[in-house]
Amino acid sequence: MKYQRTFTGFTTANHKEFTCVVESDFHLVTQLDVILRQRLTFDIPNILVVTDDNLYPLIGKEIVCILSKSYLVKPLIMPTPLRANLGHVDYIIDQATPGCLFVAVGSGTINDLVKYAAAQLQRPYIVVATAPSMNGYCAANASLADRGIKKTFAAVPPAAAFFDLDLLMQAPKNMIAAGIADCLCRSTVQADWLLAHLLINTSYDSNIVREQVDVEQTVMPIITKATQQNPKAMLGLVQLIVLSGIAMTNFGSSAPASQGEHMLAHYLETHAKANHGQCLLHGEMIALTCLIMSELQEKILHMPVLHNLNIKDYGINLLQESYLQQYANDYWDVFQIKQARIQQYPSLTEKLKHQWPYWRRQISAVKVSSDLLFSIFQNLGLPTTAEEIGLSDDDIKRAMFYTRFTRDRFTFLDLADWAGVLTLP
Repeated sequence: MKYQRTFTGFTTANHKEFTCVVESDFHLVTQLDVILRQRLTFDIPNILVVTDDNLYPLIGKEIVCILSKSYLVKPLIMPTPLRANLGHVDYIIDQATPGCLFVAVGSGTINDLVKYAAAQLQRPYIVVATAPSMNGYCAANASLADRGIKKTFAAVPPAAAFFDLDLLMQAPKNMIAAGIADCLCRSTVQADWLLAHLLINTSYDSNIVREQVDVEQTVMPIITKATQQNPKAMLGLVQLIVLSGIAMTNFGSSAPASQGEHMLAHYLETHAKANHGQCLLHGEMIALTCLIMSELQEKILHMPVLHNLNIKDYGINLLQESYLQQYANDYWDVFQIKQARIQQYPSLTEKLKHQWPYWRRQISAVKVSSDLLFSIFQNLGLPTTAEEIGLSDDDIKRAMFYTRFTRDRFTFLDLADWAGVLTLP
């Protein structure tokens, strides 16, 4: 059941080449010190192991003991509940020792915090994944809150990423399900990504996700068994997670793994305060927003022609007069960039009128049906309705209307606005 991968590239965070070693197998944790000595090519004067107070007694303490056989190790135990924000990054940086190797022991939040702290100090880091709960382990970017707004920051991929199948299969079922949703949103991502390329010539490379799509097609029939301690299904999920991260790193941005569904998720997390009585996992929110985007995409793709489109020239007053007014300036700075790019193509309505019959077939070919996604997410116990996460249909309508102002990324949400499909409650 072993899966190994080594990839190299160049990251914009510190303008350096990198090599990322991926190891997935059983019993990896017990061999960590040996693997590091064999696989990493740089000196390790000391190690800062960053984990949280839930994971430390479960696995963090064991990892500290194993690494201490060969290295000088300092544990840093973060308090829970833990948020991925810049304040916690600063705290990790303050605790770092000169020349240290960062070791992140955790899942999404710990990985993003340590990844960005390492990038700021231009130090290497490795990650020991404790749950297959998201697809960003091998990505050269980190998702962090800055003054309450979720943003994507350039960072560095890990020097090594370890996926111990024993450990991952013991993860809570909801965390495994969340990782499945974060990977299977590839479908809605690629549809948005391709649309933007066809319409306003943004960068696009289908080869970046080709291997990911091939693995997805193979794994799809058994993917739900990953929550049932099925090694083959878990290994398939690990491959999807790794390949999604590699796609982001190779492309130089999160575009191959994050489009309208992630924008909606970040918006709902920030502004609708969805919590369902507890903190939702990132992938749980993605399950819902992936379905929303998939259904919206299919609604528009089913239109044989697009005419009478109204490409609106919005002003900052729309945001200032809404409940988003405290974020108006930040969002407006971002949206102006996208709006200026759209304005470079004054004949977009004519372009869509003539090219849409061809484009809709091209985009439909990269999609997984929303019915199949719904079936998988429902079987996994993931949220498939707004009500399940404590939101109303009006919350979703507002999110679909305002989300496109939050990021310089053209998606089906923009096209839906032009077609008059989006309405405020």
